[in-house]
Amino acid sequence: RLDASIDVSRDQSQTFSYDVTLPTAAGADTVLYLKVQINPLVPSGEGYKATLVISGTTLVDPMTGLAVAYQPTTDLAGSALTTLNDAMEVSASSVVGQPTYVRGAKDVGLGALSFKATTAAPNVIKTLTLTAYYDSEGIGGFAAGGDADGGVETRARDLVSKMSLYDSKGVKVAGPVDVGFDGRVTFSGLNFAIIAGQSATLTVRGDLSPTINLGSQPDRLSVELENPADVTVTDDQGQAIMVRGTHPNGGNQATYFITVRTNGTVKFSWSGSGGNLLAGDEVSLGEFRAETKYDAYTLRVVSFRQVGGVSKSLTDVRLEYKQADGKTASVSQQLVGGNVTFSGLAVPLGQDKITSLRLYGDLAPRDGGAVYGEKISVAFGNVDALEFVSASDGHVFTEKDLGTGDFTVTANTAGSGLVRWSTLTVAKAEGVPATVYHDVPTEVLRFTVKADAHGAVRLRQLTFYLKPSDVKTTGANNDSLESWASINGDFANDYGVAELTRYFDSTTKEVLGKYGSATMQYSIVRGGVKITNPVAQNYVSAVGDYGMIEYKFNEGSEISIPAGATQEFRFAVDTSWFPSDKKYSLETTLVGGTSFLWTDVTSGAYTALTGSDAIVGDVKNAVTVSN
Repeated sequence: RLDASIDVSRDQSQTFSYDVTLPTAAGADTVLYLKVQINPLVPSGEGYKATLVISGTTLVDPMTGLAVAYQPTTDLAGSALTTLNDAMEVSASSVVGQPTYVRGAKDVGLGALSFKATTAAPNVIKTLTLTAYYDSEGIGGFAAGGDADGGVETRARDLVSKMSLYDSKGVKVAGPVDVGFDGRVTFSGLNFAIIAGQSATLTVRGDLSPTINLGSQPDRLSVELENPADVTVTDDQGQAIMVRGTHPNGGNQATYFITVRTNGTVKFSWSGSGGNLLAGDEVSLGEFRAETKYDAYTLRVVSFRQVGGVSKSLTDVRLEYKQADGKTASVSQQLVGGNVTFSGLAVPLGQDKITSLRLYGDLAPRDGGAVYGEKISVAFGNVDALEFVSASDGHVFTEKDLGTGDFTVTANTAGSGLVRWSTLTVAKAEGVPATVYHDVPTEVLRFTVKADAHGAVRLRQLTFYLKPSDVKTTGANNDSLESWASINGDFANDYGVAELTRYFDSTTKEVLGKYGSATMQYSIVRGGVKITNPVAQNYVSAVGDYGMIEYKFNEGSEISIPAGATQEFRFAVDTSWFPSDKKYSLETTLVGGTSFLWTDVTSGAYTALTGSDAIVGDVKNAVTVSN
């Protein structure tokens, strides 16, 4: 028997030499065993390997004393060995982690520990005593059993009076058991077996007090094993097994813990709808959202109001939301005195979720009290009746709790919708050939205009962009932009440049903008600036220039589209001025925005609407002008 040398320089390898005489008879085997004693403090999982050093081994003939040759001639390495557990090891577990709860929360995870059995036999946990550590400041160190904040001591059992023990499958192992004044809770009669060499996790759960005073800061609680003596473990034969693990969760500097708040948070927001709202319709007034954290709530009462006075056009309003079963529910109320309150609701506001509610309103019909152009501006009534209830402790919160703390209004944008009689939709139509030829006129774009069934519309101004690829930067009158400028010499009515035709059906049509009912102006745009009077004989175009055709219909001579009707328009230009040396492209666009003017007022004076007030798609087309 030799002792290992306690020398840091020899930690990785040591050599042991035995000066012994071991006779081996002829035809017999001699088996030698090298045995070692493992220090009980060595952790499990350490690797070892022993090697028989051939150069340090001597075999001789007992008769002659001379050396005898033998095999192998190289060192004989043994198998790699790993140290085994001689004690159950207890360590912290991240199964619960560091969650945040609201006081009153039921059956929540408080902490967990991992138990690794020895490799010799199944390990059976008979009793387990855990200690609850508390931090009442929410930012300092933990103390076993309780902690003081501002001179007021709070015990762990004030927050959690009873605890239960669960396995990794969620099956209750023991409990509920009372938590002592010192924070200790003992689970006995367990018989919780862990397979040899395997690990198992036990989780502690409990209900949080709904009335505990947490002071000015959230409190924290952790679950800890004070020392190995708090665990009783045997093998399957009843023999005691040693346990290792003192403060595996960090003691007063806990690794895993729960944080407990007095209440959760809710961020309320409202986004009002805009755009044109058709008289006689149910219209969207906006979206109400509630974003929760740490707790769930039930919204019971909520209010909305019309900003800027009572609306003459808006009558009933309807709130739509999802119920707890996922089905859509809605409730209607009359808008009285400019505001409305929905009560008796049961809108679930799930924990850590965003819940959306939609508000709709009925507009009076055109001949039933609706006011054209009236602004419908509904907002969240954040100072009016509001009620939402905590799922954790049943506490009722109202509009008086809104502010800069846990319950806030992050946005409250009032709606900006305007009451209209009708609307229109503009869309590109197919049918224009991809290749056109030098001709007068040549069709380059088709589109449709549809009036809503609510009423007729009138078109006041249409604008087209012409972007040809034949632009030359030197010389005058040698590309289409320059040539179109010289067609009429009358830049208020350049009918020779383009032609706009309306089709009532496949055969009935009307050429628009002539005979004094409108002005039709051709301009060149350079660097975003419209040149309305390019010198016909001397204008020289530049790369990036494009042409613009504007049809402006006189008041009383607008293009009228009957209610519910769809009419097709075809736009043509003079392509005869394109050079004939090769093929060129021409892109034509019907421009939206303020370049597109219309009205849904069928007669009399009006303030023109724009393309932004209509549904104008990507009305654009490109053709090749062949040579």
